[in-house]
Amino acid sequence: MLLGRRGRGSDRREPGGPAPEAAEPSPRAAEPPAAGRGEPPRGRRAPARNDLPGDAACLVGREEEFSLLTAPVSPEGVSVVAVDGTAGVGKTALVARSARALADAYPDGCLYVDLHTHSAAHERVGPQRALRRLLRAVRGGGDEIPDDLDEMAELVAAWRTATSALRLLLVVDDADSAAQVRPLLPAGPGSRVLVAGRRRLLGLDADLRLTVEPLEPDDAVVLLRDLIGRSRADREPEEAAEPARRCGGLPLALRIASARLQNRPSWTLAFLAGRMSDDVRSLGELRAGDRSVEAAFRMSYDQLTPELQREFRALGLAPTARFDALTLAAMLGAPGEEAEEVLEDLVDASLLQQPHPGRYRLHDLVRAHARRPAAGAPEEAADRTAVLDLYVAAGRAAGDWAPGGFPADARASGPSPFTGRREAAARLKASGGELVDVVAYAAAAGRYDHACWIAEALVDHLVHQGRYPDCRPVLELALPCADLATDRRMASSLRSCLGMVDIYQGRFPDARTWFTEALDLGRGRGDLRE
Repeated sequence: MLLGRRGRGSDRREPGGPAPEAAEPSPRAAEPPAAGRGEPPRGRRAPARNDLPGDAACLVGREEEFSLLTAPVSPEGVSVVAVDGTAGVGKTALVARSARALADAYPDGCLYVDLHTHSAAHERVGPQRALRRLLRAVRGGGDEIPDDLDEMAELVAAWRTATSALRLLLVVDDADSAAQVRPLLPAGPGSRVLVAGRRRLLGLDADLRLTVEPLEPDDAVVLLRDLIGRSRADREPEEAAEPARRCGGLPLALRIASARLQNRPSWTLAFLAGRMSDDVRSLGELRAGDRSVEAAFRMSYDQLTPELQREFRALGLAPTARFDALTLAAMLGAPGEEAEEVLEDLVDASLLQQPHPGRYRLHDLVRAHARRPAAGAPEEAADRTAVLDLYVAAGRAAGDWAPGGFPADARASGPSPFTGRREAAARLKASGGELVDVVAYAAAAGRYDHACWIAEALVDHLVHQGRYPDCRPVLELALPCADLATDRRMASSLRSCLGMVDIYQGRFPDARTWFTEALDLGRGRGDLRE
């Protein structure tokens, strides 16, 4: 039974294109390919060498990816598959299981090389060092590589000569660039190369590109239950969903969480969920020994250029998990096209997801990590102000407010980036229910004026869209901020807005109460417009 997502498809010899995620391979699916165009001639000897890593005991939610990785390939060329995904998503486990299922089809050797691009415990392995290891593997342990064979071109030529008559399976793990991988490709027809890494290797010619996504919620619960043991999980049949959700579908996070439970027999799933009550606390809990989700993310962050690091930190201050290029453009003070290029670079680095064209998303745990370096950074205050100003501008441009309808002291800084009402309304509509999160974010950050301005500006747009379930919480979140805001107009204005929402919903007595309070507060301030 398939447990994962379907329908994302594969991408042959074209960049991008995430492949579908699915359930744990069944025993039948884990068998090597049947005889056919991907099968070596009968009577071949057993594999000369098998360096493949051990198989993960639990692999859930990856049946469709497994099927793609183990599909028969043409015997006429070298097949290359590039597998990418964020840190901790389970790329190596998936590739290792797929390779082991294919091993019998490659009796000339199954080789594995880890480039250690994101490893604090190992030195990074360059192409020359990797080629020397591979040459020793195919030539035999006693066949030393000549010391004078130092030039890359000579090593590549020796490797291709040595593999020209061999049919090999090669796994290249933790690759970071196409330049690292190209010299390692064997020359023998029918050979297969599986490349795993966090970065999308757009410069590498590949027959298939597959992005491994976090597990679906149901699959994450299944994996957590398998890891801690069914007997223990069955004592709390309804409690596994919350810690699994806090792990964000990342197998590394789920394995660490299960290790903590195994080492604390008195802990319940509910207790662990309480210790992971928010994203920041979740990162603190997701470390065990030398394994840490935050450390894995930090390795990806450290690989970025200083410019991309600054832009990634800015995204950690975004008020919502989903956003568009305009959000980053406002924070950077840059054109939208430039911001979009940055976002695409972060997608290629597997630090950002792109659920829809033009819309981006930070995984919850990646977002929590991005907030760490953003806190206290020189640009923090300016980034928060810029992104909140953007929502003030969008709400005012999208509403049916009269020109000049807001007093000068109620105007956020900076010109509006919107050319008209329709453009602003479309952006707010794309934000959906996350508009409530924006006001909550402003209030939590102590930006009381912005919380009030955004709520006030959104009312007209939300009411005319009939989005009362969003409009009322926006105003109720902002109302306590009115007493703390420097814009003293907000206490009466937000009450007037609540009265207007009640009128639209037919709550006339409640509306009268709000309007009366607003009038009294306005008169008390001497504001004759109230």
